[in-house]
Amino acid sequence: MDITSIQIKIDKTAAQIDRLRSKLKMLEYKKQQLENEHIIELVREENITLAELDEFLKSHKEGTLDKWIEQRVLR
Repeated sequence: MDITSIQIKIDKTAAQIDRLRSKLKMLEYKKQQLENEHIIELVREENITLAELDEFLKSHKEGTLDKWIEQRVLR
């Protein structure tokens, strides 16, 4: 192999990497969209208000989700 043939392979590989990066970015975006749609479906199915969803997420983040669930079940 000479320098020219190696450079050609480097250029082809770099182009392939660029294509794959673009494809990965597109697939990650599509996945995020589907996840968001799924979350919206779940929230709508359960008739959860935005305030309830906010409380739920805050409780989860704070580690007090069990307490929040108990309060909701007892209502």
